[in-house]
Amino acid sequence: MKTFTTIIEKCKDTGLFVGYISGLTGVHSQAESLDELQKKPYFDRVQRV
Repeated sequence: MKTFTTIIEKCKDTGLFVGYISGLTGVHSQAESLDELQKKPYFDRVQRV
């Protein structure tokens, strides 16, 4: 099983959480909350640490 790093930042302009997976081109998403972001495809497998 491969391990990838997920980067999640909060945009100071929009207040949205923006997430992307380092090393996977085109895998990014945004949401109003961390819980909502974690329900998105690819991000539903993310383990919080």
